[in-house]
Amino acid sequence: MPVCNTMKVPALLVLAWPAFLVAAPEAADTPTPVAVFDFETAHGVDSRLGPAIAEIVRAGLGILTPLYGVSMKPGARAPKFGETLGPRVAAEMAGRLGARALVTGRITKEGGSLVFAAGVVDADTGSASGVTVRDNRSLPLAEVMSELTLRLGAVVLHHTESEAAALWAPALLRGSDRISGGASFLSEHETAYASAIDGRAIDRDRDNWNRDRPLGPGRHGVAASYNDGSTVGSCLMYFVALPGRHYELRSEDKENGKALLWLADADSGKPVTVWVSPAGAPKLQPAIFLEVDMFSKRPAEMQNSGFTWVPGGTANVLFGK
Repeated sequence: MPVCNTMKVPALLVLAWPAFLVAAPEAADTPTPVAVFDFETAHGVDSRLGPAIAEIVRAGLGILTPLYGVSMKPGARAPKFGETLGPRVAAEMAGRLGARALVTGRITKEGGSLVFAAGVVDADTGSASGVTVRDNRSLPLAEVMSELTLRLGAVVLHHTESEAAALWAPALLRGSDRISGGASFLSEHETAYASAIDGRAIDRDRDNWNRDRPLGPGRHGVAASYNDGSTVGSCLMYFVALPGRHYELRSEDKENGKALLWLADADSGKPVTVWVSPAGAPKLQPAIFLEVDMFSKRPAEMQNSGFTWVPGGTANVLFGK
C-alpha cells in the first residue's frame, strides 16, 4: 500500500487518464459510440493539449448514457476541424471506427484565455453542429471541460442543453468527522476534509469540512487532509464524479501513527478513489486507500504549481502557474 510522506505537495489537476479508465457504456436500447479526434491547436497553443483534451472529452462522454467514447485506431484519417464531409464520407469514416458521430475540435487563444471549439458530425446525415467554451479563470479547467462535454453530448443526443443538463446534475463532495480511535490525546474527533479541489485552495478548509462542494461531472483532483487535533496529514487523490452523486472524504486512524484516507460514494459507501499522489512520489499511483504519515506541512501550503498528467496520459506539466 502506498504511503504518503507528508511534505509540501502541489494541488494538481488530473486531465488525461489512462484509456482503461474510460467509462464503459451502460446498458441502453441504442448505444451511441462517438469518435473523438485529437483537437487541433492554433499558433501559440501547446500542441500537446490537443490529444489530451480529446482524451478528457472521450472519457467524459461515457458519463452521458447511452454515449461512450471510441478509441482511435492507428492510421485512421482525422477530418479537419470545420471540414465539410458530406453524408457518404462521414458514414465511411464513422463506419471504420464503429462510431455514429464524429467530434473534431480546435483550441485557440484569445486575450490570454484558451477557447475550445468543437464540431459534431452526424454519421447518418453528414450534418455538422458546433459548440464553443472559453477557459474561465474563475473556474478550474476541469469544470470548463465538464461544460464542453455536456454541450457536445447534447448535440449528439439531439437534446436541448437544458434537457442534457437534467442528466448532468453536479456532484457534491464534503469531508467527514468521526470519533477518534484514540490516536490523539488533544481531540476526540478526527476530521477528513478537502484543502483544495482541482488546484484551487479552500478557505478555512477544516472549519468547513461539512460544506458540500459542487463538482461538474468528470475527473477531479482533491488535496485531501486529515486532522486529529494534534497532527495533520495531507496528500492528493483523484476520482471521476458522476452526475448527482454525493461523495465524502473518509478517514480511519491507525495504530502505526498514520491515517487511512479515501474518497467514497456517500450513499453506498463504496470507495471511488482511482489515483493517489503520495508526497515525494515521482509518479501517481493507482490505489483506493492511502496511508498518510502525520506531522506534515499545513494543507494551506498545497498550492497549484501547474497541471500534471497521470501515467498513461500524453504529456506532463503542460501548464505553469
